[in-house]
Amino acid sequence: MAGNGTSHAIRNETDEENVCLRTYTNMTAWERDNIITFYGFTSALSNFRSSLSWIPCSREKCDPGDVFLVPHCCHGYTKDWHDGSGCPIEIERKNILDTLIDIQATSFLRTIHESGSNGLRKMLTNGDHPLTVFYLDNGGMEFTQNYSSRTLNSPRRFVKSHITKGLRFTETFKDEEVMTSLAGGRIRIRHILDGGKPRILANCVLVTDIIDHVTLNGVLHQVKKPIIIPNEDLLSWLKRREDLTILSNALQQSGVLVDASKATSFTIFAPTNAAFEKLPQQTMKAIFASPARLSALLKQYISDFSICDVMLDSHSSPCTLVGNRLAINRTEDGLFVNGGTVLESDIITTDGVVHVIDTAFIPEQALLIPEIFPDSSLVLSVAEDAGILSTLTNQHNLTFFAPDTNALQIILNDTRATEADWLTKVLKGHIIYAPYMSHDFTRADGTPLSRFEVPEPTDDENMEQLRRTVGLMKLQCARLVRSDIEAFNGHIHEIDKVLVIPTESAWDVLNQHPRFSIFVKFARRVGLESLLQTDNITVFVPENTIFHHFLPEDFNRLVTDESHLEDFIRYHIAKGRMCMSDVKHLGYPPPWYWFLTGHVETYLEDRHLRVVSGRDATTINNVDIAETDIVSLNGVIHVINGILIPPSIPPRLGEELVEIVGLGK
Repeated sequence: MAGNGTSHAIRNETDEENVCLRTYTNMTAWERDNIITFYGFTSALSNFRSSLSWIPCSREKCDPGDVFLVPHCCHGYTKDWHDGSGCPIEIERKNILDTLIDIQATSFLRTIHESGSNGLRKMLTNGDHPLTVFYLDNGGMEFTQNYSSRTLNSPRRFVKSHITKGLRFTETFKDEEVMTSLAGGRIRIRHILDGGKPRILANCVLVTDIIDHVTLNGVLHQVKKPIIIPNEDLLSWLKRREDLTILSNALQQSGVLVDASKATSFTIFAPTNAAFEKLPQQTMKAIFASPARLSALLKQYISDFSICDVMLDSHSSPCTLVGNRLAINRTEDGLFVNGGTVLESDIITTDGVVHVIDTAFIPEQALLIPEIFPDSSLVLSVAEDAGILSTLTNQHNLTFFAPDTNALQIILNDTRATEADWLTKVLKGHIIYAPYMSHDFTRADGTPLSRFEVPEPTDDENMEQLRRTVGLMKLQCARLVRSDIEAFNGHIHEIDKVLVIPTESAWDVLNQHPRFSIFVKFARRVGLESLLQTDNITVFVPENTIFHHFLPEDFNRLVTDESHLEDFIRYHIAKGRMCMSDVKHLGYPPPWYWFLTGHVETYLEDRHLRVVSGRDATTINNVDIAETDIVSLNGVIHVINGILIPPSIPPRLGEELVEIVGLGK
């Protein structure tokens, strides 16, 4: 197989009649892995989808030593398409010219006659070298508007533009292969599927017949219209277009095409000057002043494959050099790329294909972090008030966790927002001086990173914040609304909560809030302070108002027996860090159920809490959750609207407590 230097071959195991083997080398991994073999047509087409839309994004070469042996019908024989075994039918061999007469290729024959070239006629009748001819069907001469006058005025040159030396059967054409015509120009091959059938394109012109017309001195392939033979490269062609000068000048300035030329070929979706002028000019001025940003902008319009019009449909999404995919839509009104209309298509150059479009678009990779957001967005206003906007603009290799509008509204309503530097400190905790994508937040098995598994710190002053922010409970229980927005100077992850970096344990958080004082008092009485400082815990805590439902004698009965009281506290502490989203997931219902139950292991030995998730609410032992996701250094706290009665408490007391306080057993 490719990659290990061993031979990979497809062999004829049946010793069938008139079947020969062809040897292939330097194939791509895609061609190797997807080669179809049936005698008379063998080609690397099987991995295409059932439309013309599949455009590969890489061309990993096989090892140079790999050899592929592919069976095909020997020259002069063909298959019996009703039988399928071997190639039993001998073809009556005639020369190319006589075969063209037999198949009534009158339009192409007329052009040969008009050439007046005896040398050309001799070459087609009994030439010394075998030839491959792409002949036009009889309506093909109608499509000559894009042909140069030099070629059209020279029938001899026109015919030679459709001929190459050597025998090239359909199965031997390789995707992105470049052949040289007798006129000296390049013919580039592409593989497609047309209605589920494998087809070949030659300079974006469809080869309409997959059956090779084999002759004594060559092979014929019918094409739908004339093959345009390019005589200039892409940049030279762009320079001649007055409506594409912005793109042309930018490509020369950036040197992007030098990098793109390393590919076998490439395609440019070329916005007109008018399209570029519709973009925000202040932003465009800044982009053109930065070579790196300009490069990112231009790479959005370039793909490192030759992509023809016929390969684009509403299901296709060709990838560009910047790493994005283009949205293609084809309707009765035309072909559209990212919402822009394709004005001209299939302009063939020596090094690729051009499609002219009427809309320009700036990829996120060319924008600074603040430019990703609309000017009126709340996050920009808050960032400016907090004094971090300059950091998001001028620093590079950042990761910014951007709270959404609802989260920002909540924090702006916090009474602490009026305190000096409080908002600044909070929002600074959302910036990490290192680039991180969402896949960097989890281990390979998908479980959350712990604080101690974040990469070792470098010189980044906020790396410890990264340890606390990214490592703690999936971004401190914040949900990723949008992730992996790749700006020029960093990555953006939009989250639904504001991250307040914890500095205290769950015990400290509870101890400092008066509303939890009764629960804290009970925990201290039975010596469970250390348990509430243990790493990786989740606390379901009732507020004091819940305990106020007790009568004095009920209090006494609960707290008199400290073993009951300890069980009571332990039953409210679960093992593992669980955000509300994690708790819900334990009892998350599939679509065909109204609810589903799950269980949470507690620190009361062998005892679990029952989680019920419905469409509207999640309960713990039938107790509603009033407030969620209070994050501490060692875990998460959820406030509940009741108490959780452990099974170890005597049934009578437990039932009375449930009756007084509410459900919770």
